[in-house]
Parts: sequence; C-alpha cells; structure tokens
Amino acid sequence: MRSGDFVKESPLYHQIILVLSLLPMMRFVVPPEREKMMGYGTYGAVIDVLEDAVEQGEYLLGDNFSAADVYVGAHVGFGMQFGTIERRSGLEHYWSRVSTRQAAIRAKKIDDDLLPKDTAKT
Repeated sequence: MRSGDFVKESPLYHQIILVLSLLPMMRFVVPPEREKMMGYGTYGAVIDVLEDAVEQGEYLLGDNFSAADVYVGAHVGFGMQFGTIERRSGLEHYWSRVSTRQAAIRAKKIDDDLLPKDTAKT
C-alpha cells in the first residue's frame, strides 16, 4: 500500500487512534481466537501498519503534510513519551519530522508561554 492510500484505504485507519490511545493504557488484550471480531485485529498489527505507512513517505500522504499528520503525529509523540506506544525507529523518525516543523515549534512556544511562571523565590 502506498502511504498516500493509507488514510483512504486502510481498514485499520479508523481504529488507529483508539488503539494508540486507550487500549494500551487499559491493558486491553484481545484473545487470539477473537482478533477477527475486532476492527483492528491486534495492537501489534496496528503499529505494524502505521510504521509501514510512515516509512513510505515523509508523512501519511507521502510528501504532503496534512491534518492526519497533526492528529496521528500527536498521538504517536504522546504515546512514545508516556510508554503507550512502543518506540520503533520508523515511528521515532516520523515524530521527529512532525515535531520539528516550523509550525509545530511555533505552536509549542505559544503553549509554553501560556504556562504559569514559577513564582517560588530561591
């Protein structure tokens, strides 16, 4: 599957965020005999498809950054930071590309500037 087709055609795409966000934290495990009953199969299958998609191009739609990258990229970064997504080189490189975009850096600065300043005197 070409990475540009990932968003449009992957049967797993619609379940990715649920799998990336909630199921690992809940320690939800699908018994092997029931994997076909789930919309995504297994956590490992979702991570494999996602890693494959982000390794085929710069972003989910190939060389075009999109809203899908904002959404999925944020979950990938959050998941790897807090250990709900296993660190894989393809996902780490993808997160690096997403998080180092100029718009991402500007947005992070805006967020950081809104945090309360430490008022404790030393």
